[in-house]
Amino acid sequence: MEVSGSTFIYRMAGVDKDFDPKYSLWSHPLEGKDRGSSSPSIGQFFESASAFIAREEYMGVRQGLHFYGINQGEANLSSIIISIEKHGAFYHPARVDVGLCSGETFPLVLNTAVSLHGIRVMDNEAAALTRLAREFPDVDLPRVFAAGKVQSDSGVFAFFLAQWFDEYLEFHISWSPEGEGQHLVLWERDGGVIPLRSPDYFDIYGQAAEILTRLYNLETFEQVFPWHHAAGDFVVKPLDQGFDVRLITVRNYDSMVGGRDRGAELEIEEVYRALLFFFVNLSLRVRLDRMDGIGEFCLVDERVVPHIITGFFRGLESKGICGMIGSGLCRSFLDFAAGFDSSELAEVLYLTLAASNQGAPEMDLLKKNLAAHATLLVSHLGKIWEKELFY
Repeated sequence: MEVSGSTFIYRMAGVDKDFDPKYSLWSHPLEGKDRGSSSPSIGQFFESASAFIAREEYMGVRQGLHFYGINQGEANLSSIIISIEKHGAFYHPARVDVGLCSGETFPLVLNTAVSLHGIRVMDNEAAALTRLAREFPDVDLPRVFAAGKVQSDSGVFAFFLAQWFDEYLEFHISWSPEGEGQHLVLWERDGGVIPLRSPDYFDIYGQAAEILTRLYNLETFEQVFPWHHAAGDFVVKPLDQGFDVRLITVRNYDSMVGGRDRGAELEIEEVYRALLFFFVNLSLRVRLDRMDGIGEFCLVDERVVPHIITGFFRGLESKGICGMIGSGLCRSFLDFAAGFDSSELAEVLYLTLAASNQGAPEMDLLKKNLAAHATLLVSHLGKIWEKELFY
């Protein structure tokens, strides 16, 4: 790869001006709050980000272009635009638009962490994404192209450069301005929103459930957790008919019910018990969001539950364990799950929540609704069992 006068350009979403050291916001705290000498500035972020991207002759960029099928001998860089997109609890995601002398442009994402906890989460995520891309190649997860740290005057910046899902938007539940209750809004990059009415968007939650189920390991009980719609972990692309949903972050991949070694002798009842815990926890948490992404915690309309169950079984049908695969596995697990009444499923839900962070601000809402949610699960599982149709 050759660099033909490559220039870094610095931008921030919602600001109609390029950043440079003369711009007043250059010295503004990256996190919005000034914490003294340990508070990194926007300018320090841009300087550290460009230093990281340029490392080893733009190794991460070269890896990304290779992923997009670009011949390295023909890839001459003309510009790299780094645009801060938003500020999260752990990360500061930026979009990186790699411009080639041919006129083509390719988007990447640069996730940044500056807090000690954020850096630990980032190290874990980069490893988890790399592992899951290898173990679940049929699931479209962001591919990691480079990861590392840069020392600045205010401390350490941790980065990883990965695949950007272009045209995919963050989404959140909102109150309809017409007074019709809940609706869904897709957040556009320019600050606009695309409103969607129910039940048109319910399949988005079904697809999220399918993705998480595809990534569940039936043998070791490992799963993606924690995840949260309020944090924008899933994004959606509107299609001519329906939507396409992607998971863009994996903070952790582990078992919530005790680990198992691969290859250890396994009984199907043990598989189903662990899978039931995964299923009920998934089915409730997929409904969880914050109003407009930052407001009070809320649950998506109960009419979404059949779509979530359908998504779960679509994901399960792609798997196999103990000699059972596909629809046979779905039917066998459904027979197992159908043996639980609503009070028993509510108890399973309670146990899964008890294994989670009790200080999490959404916990009260989840506990308050677990009994009603368990009743919905029993009702819809019964309908599937009677019709022998998973979706």
